[in-house]
Amino acid sequence: MNLVSQWMIKDVKTISPDQTVYDACLIMKKHNIGCVVIADKKKPLGVFTERDLVNRVGAEGRDVSKTLVKEVMTSELLTVTTKASCEQVYSLMRARAIRHLPIVENDVLLGILSIRDLIRFHMQAVEKTIVDLSSELSFIRGVLDQSGEERVRTLYFETKKLESLVVKDSLTGLYNYRFFEETLIDEIGRARKYNYQVSLLFIDIDNFKHYNDKNGHEEGNILLKQLADLFSKTSRSTRLANPAQAAKSNDMVARYGGEEFVIILPETPKAGAYVRAKRILNDVRNFPFAHKEEQPQGRLTVSIGVSEFPLDCDSWEELVRKADAALYRAKYEGKDRVV
Repeated sequence: MNLVSQWMIKDVKTISPDQTVYDACLIMKKHNIGCVVIADKKKPLGVFTERDLVNRVGAEGRDVSKTLVKEVMTSELLTVTTKASCEQVYSLMRARAIRHLPIVENDVLLGILSIRDLIRFHMQAVEKTIVDLSSELSFIRGVLDQSGEERVRTLYFETKKLESLVVKDSLTGLYNYRFFEETLIDEIGRARKYNYQVSLLFIDIDNFKHYNDKNGHEEGNILLKQLADLFSKTSRSTRLANPAQAAKSNDMVARYGGEEFVIILPETPKAGAYVRAKRILNDVRNFPFAHKEEQPQGRLTVSIGVSEFPLDCDSWEELVRKADAALYRAKYEGKDRVV
C-alpha cells in the first residue's frame, strides 16, 4: 500500500491566524505554492488557498492588507494521518473538490498533500501496470514466434495498443501528464540548442465544480472530452507518441489533471501565444456546450495563463510554475481571460 507519508511535502508554509491576506500572498508568491496553513504553533486551524483568494477575497472586494486570514480561511479543516493510503485520500479529495490536504497527527502538522501530487502517484501506478503488461505480451510474442505468423502479428498490435495507453489520458484521449513532462523537457532542450522560444498555455475551466454539482459528473466528463477535441482541432499538426520523432513545430495538447489542460507551443514567442490563447477563449465562448446557460453569467468559459521560455524562465519547471501563476491571476482578475 502506498501511504501519503511517501508523497506529502514536509516543508509546510504556515501563518498565524492574525496575519493578513497580504502576508499570506507574499508567502505563496515567494515559495510558488498554492496554499498556506493557518496554525497556532504546530496546531493547524485552517487553510488559505488561491481559491479562497479568488472566491472569498477578490469576489467580495476585500482589502488584502486589512483582511485577516482567519476571516477568510477554510476553517472546516479536513485532515488525514500519515497512515492513510494514497488511493483513499485521492478519492476523498476528488469527492470533496479539495486541492490541498494537511497531514496531521496528535494535532501536530506534519506535512501537506496536493491533488497534483496524487495525480502523479496515480499516473505512476497506471504506467507501471501497463508497462508490466506490455513486457508480458512481448515475452509471449517471443515464445510464440515460431507458432504462427498471424498469432504473432495479433500480439504485436495488442502490445502497441498498451504502449499507446502509457502516454494517453483515458478520458479525453489527450496526452497525459507524464508524456507532457517528457515532451516539455525535450522541447526546452531543443530550444536551448537552436535558440528559439517555447510558450506554454495553462488552461482551467471556469466554475467547473458548479457545472459538476449542477449537471452531474457524467456531464462533466462529456464537457472535458468536448474541450479536449476543441483544443486539439486548433493545434498545429499532430504529434507522434515518441517525442524524438515529432516535428519540433508541432503543438502538443495534454490533460494536466482534473479540469486543467496544457498546450506546448514550440517556436512561439509570448505575443503569438497570447493570440492563440485569445482564439481559444472565443472558441470556447461560442461552442454550443450543453447546460452552459446554467453557468455563472450564463456562459461556459476558461481562464488561461501564458509563459515563455526563455523570456520568463530558464527551466521547464519554472515555465510550468509561471504559467500556473498567470492562470491564477486570470482567475483572480475575473476569469474568462488570458494573463
